[in-house]
Amino acid sequence: MAMELPSVKLNIFKKLEYFQILKEYNKQFDSQFERLRNQKWLEDRKIYSGAYPSWEIEKKILFWSYLYHKFLKRSINRDSLKGIWISREERLSIGVEKIFENLEMRGFGEKGGDSDNPTFTFSKEGLSFGELLWYSYKIKKYKRKNSLKPNSYCEVYKTNYKLSRKSLGYLILQMQVLSLLSFMVYTASFLTFEILNIVGLLDNFKVYIKNYANSNYLVFLIMFPLVLFLISFLMNYFYRFYWVDKKYKSMEKNL
Repeated sequence: MAMELPSVKLNIFKKLEYFQILKEYNKQFDSQFERLRNQKWLEDRKIYSGAYPSWEIEKKILFWSYLYHKFLKRSINRDSLKGIWISREERLSIGVEKIFENLEMRGFGEKGGDSDNPTFTFSKEGLSFGELLWYSYKIKKYKRKNSLKPNSYCEVYKTNYKLSRKSLGYLILQMQVLSLLSFMVYTASFLTFEILNIVGLLDNFKVYIKNYANSNYLVFLIMFPLVLFLISFLMNYFYRFYWVDKKYKSMEKNL
C-alpha cells in the first residue's frame, strides 16, 4: 500500500485552519505561563509553585518531527527528547509522560509504553502540524540571565532554545488569514447591499457615493482582499524557495 505523505502546502484552507488552532494554543499557553509567574516563588527549590504548562515543549517536538523524524511509524521515547532542543529541566518540570499525553489529547499522535518508558507515535495530523511549525517558526538560541526570580520562558524552564514567532512565514500566514476573512466580510456585505438595493433602501447611500466618494479609493478597497492574497502568495513562493527548504543549513550552522 502506498504511503500517504502529510502535507498542508497545497491545501490553503487546511493550513490556515491549523494556523488558527496554533494561535489559540499559543494564546492559552501565554495565559497559563503568565498565571504561573504570579504563583509563589519557592526560593529553596528555585521553582514556581504552580503547574508548568507544556505547549512550548510540545511545539519543539512537532517542529523537530518535520525534518528529523525519518521513520514515520517509529515511536520516539524519553531519550529522543535530548536531541530536540529540550533541556533536562524542561523534561523534569513537567514529565515526559505528561508531555506525550498532552500531544495525544491534541490529536497529534498516540502515547504508548508505560510510566517508566513512555513512547509517542506521531499521527498524520501531528506530522502536518509539524510541517506548519517548520514553515512558520524558527528555533532560536537564547542566552539566559542569572536572575534571582526568573521571568522569561528560557529562564523559568532553564533552557537555551525556544521557538520564535518572529519569522516571515508567520507573517505570511497572518496575511492569508486576513485576506480570507476580508473575502468573507466582503461577500456578506455585498449580499446585504444587494438585498437593501432590491427593497430600495440604498438610494441615499448611492447618491452619497456618487457625489463624494473617491473612485480610486473605492477600487482599492474592493480589490484589497485579492491584492493582499496575491502578495502573500508571491511572498510564500519566494520564502519557501529561498529559506524554508534551506532552513536546516542555517540551523546546523548557528545552533
